[in-house]
Amino acid sequence: MADRKFNPIEEWDEDDGDCLFFKLDAGEPPTVANPLDSDWEDGYYTHFMLLPNELRRIEDYVAACRESGIVSEFDRSAESGKAREVDG
Repeated sequence: MADRKFNPIEEWDEDDGDCLFFKLDAGEPPTVANPLDSDWEDGYYTHFMLLPNELRRIEDYVAACRESGIVSEFDRSAESGKAREVDG
């Protein structure tokens, strides 16, 4: 499970990848992004939170879908004979 705490934006590291980014004083929902995105708005977000593992790695996402009885797009492509490789 991901740590459920707000981290100052200055603590984000490239290894964290996409995270939930917040502007806490704006009362807005978070955005899934990372500061390396081309449309990143410097100085806007104040904090970030790591994504749950199920949203960070494809294998964990697919396992969570299966455990929930959901057929993911990865299962559908495998069933149709078009299995594709995905970096995780």
